[in-house]
This record gives sequence, structure tokens and C-alpha cells, in this order.
Amino acid sequence: MSLQGKDVVVTGATDGIGKVTARELARQGAKVTLVGRNAAKGDSVVRELRAVTGNDDIHFLRGKHTKKRSGAAAKTNEMMS
Repeated sequence: MSLQGKDVVVTGATDGIGKVTARELARQGAKVTLVGRNAAKGDSVVRELRAVTGNDDIHFLRGKHTKKRSGAAAKTNEMMS
């Protein structure tokens, strides 16, 4: 199956199953955007995946993960602020 011309976004793509997923999508010709928190690691993975897949249409986007707390955890945070 070819993914030529398709855009995909893979979160957690700098390691583990996210990285493997990004690699396989890139091998199938997709334009892959990796999302992760660590820019240095992301850039390194982009270079690695471009080299092993021959697909130069792989990019990195730095994301920030935040958790919205509710219930007791939110009240505890408010009291400690």
C-alpha cells in the first residue's frame, strides 16, 4: 500500500512504537510530521528516519504536554499555590 501524497502526524515518535510507526509510514511514502517534547532528540530521529527510509519529507514539531487536573488533584494544587 502506498501512502504517497498523504500527510500523517505521529505523536511520541522519538522512541518506541511511535518511532517504528513513523518509520514504516515514511517507507510507504507518506509525508510524516513527528511530534515530541525534546527538539534535539526529534531532530536526531528525523535525520535517522530520512537515512533509513530514503524519504526526505519527514519533519519534527515540538509539542508541549500538559495535564488538566480535576477533582481532588486540582484542589490540592490550588491549596499549594
